[in-house]
Amino acid sequence: MEVVLNRTSNFPIRRLKFSLYVNGELVDYMKPHESIKKFNTEDGELQVKTRFWSSNLLQINSKDEKAVQINISSQLSNFIYHFAYFLLIFSGLLLTAYSFNILNIKQYYYIFFGFLPMFYIIYWQYYRRGSYIKIIKLDRE
Repeated sequence: MEVVLNRTSNFPIRRLKFSLYVNGELVDYMKPHESIKKFNTEDGELQVKTRFWSSNLLQINSKDEKAVQINISSQLSNFIYHFAYFLLIFSGLLLTAYSFNILNIKQYYYIFFGFLPMFYIIYWQYYRRGSYIKIIKLDRE
């Protein structure tokens, strides 16, 4: 059975090298510049892994389909990813202004609360490894 993997143009996974596993065995690699990868395999459970993260398990079987199309994406949307960078830059500017006493901020905990959402997004991205990469079987109509 032929499996066709489509990498979305999602910013967080754009430069990741994927290892493709079927039934726990390494089948092939998907390089960072590849957006489509085709390979032949038997029925089983497909999982995509990177150096730190892994995807959900997806059952693939060849009942009447010649090729199975699978989409690889990230749980983080581009908006959330760019919003984290915005918070990082904004909080860094606030911290710099506080350090050089440019702003007359008496309570430094405002800066801490500026960093809190960014820390949650970084935690979500790096430490919840099983839910970072998402694979979905596309329906052929």
